[in-house]
Amino acid sequence: MKRKGVPGRMGELPTRVAVIGAGLMGHGIAQAFAQKDYPVTLYDLHPSILEKALTQIRSNLGIFVEVGLEAKERVDRILSNIRASTHL
Repeated sequence: MKRKGVPGRMGELPTRVAVIGAGLMGHGIAQAFAQKDYPVTLYDLHPSILEKALTQIRSNLGIFVEVGLEAKERVDRILSNIRASTHL
């Protein structure tokens, strides 16, 4: 998806997203942006928290597919938009 404008200026859309912290809210924020086709880097100091976050995102997407809020064909694409990292 092509976005116009300069990131960081008021009213302009970002071209990529970084979420610092993969806990309670972080994984949901990353998922929401990934579902809108933004490339997202999800950062956390603890690899176990990142793994738990990715597991939760997969679970959420599965539920979304079951209730008709997301197409099954899009799940792999959404997950590919998310990169997990322990390094800024």
